[in-house]
Amino acid sequence: MLKWNPRGLTPCHPLEHPALRDYSDPCPILVCAALWCDLPVHEVRLVVDSATEVEPGIYQHPEHPSLESKCRTLHAAIDADELPVYRLWGMVHNCWAERNDPENISRLGRHLMLADLKAWIDKHHPNEPLPSWLFDSESEARSQEPSSEDDDWFDNPEVPIAEQRKRAILTGIEALRFNRLAIPYAGKSKVKDWLRETEYKKLFEGRTTFDESSIFEEAWKKGLKTKPALWKTENHEKHSRHNK
Repeated sequence: MLKWNPRGLTPCHPLEHPALRDYSDPCPILVCAALWCDLPVHEVRLVVDSATEVEPGIYQHPEHPSLESKCRTLHAAIDADELPVYRLWGMVHNCWAERNDPENISRLGRHLMLADLKAWIDKHHPNEPLPSWLFDSESEARSQEPSSEDDDWFDNPEVPIAEQRKRAILTGIEALRFNRLAIPYAGKSKVKDWLRETEYKKLFEGRTTFDESSIFEEAWKKGLKTKPALWKTENHEKHSRHNK
């Protein structure tokens, strides 16, 4: 059993769907490509098990010709630094994910976080469908999530200050290249420090250092409590259940 918790590594989370219980988040490229094909949940496992590897990390399936092109597109996105890539450590159902540079992870060892996959598809392939059984439950989250890429929100009197603070935090999470739904234990402090070094610090200014910290904490908690949450820290649900 893997009983140690290595610093800087993210726990793998088993997928909730029974048909995919042998897989976890982050997922191998083959699983991600199959999910992107918008297959019914019961077909994903069948396709993954019967796909043919034509070259390292590239797979074909006679009934789903787009599988190969999606594998190649995902690898290309990783190589272009558009998608964060992870390698796994440990054992099945008790493993940890380490983010790393693409050149340090072979194509066979590449894994993607589903949250990153969703965000990337939304941004780079907005007209392509997402698997309804896996992603539609969070479609509201995508529609409600403040976009940190909008240029006109900061210091805009028409945008409420609370909304600007949320977007500033999201910008920090993105700049630090965190998975916003699995922010590492020390990630919140790093986001706060990042904000202090940017123009967004004025959004959290107070009369004292204590006031500034309180303003940030309040904004951070609001993002956690938003339905659905704008960001989460690792093991957030575990601690939430423990504190009830």
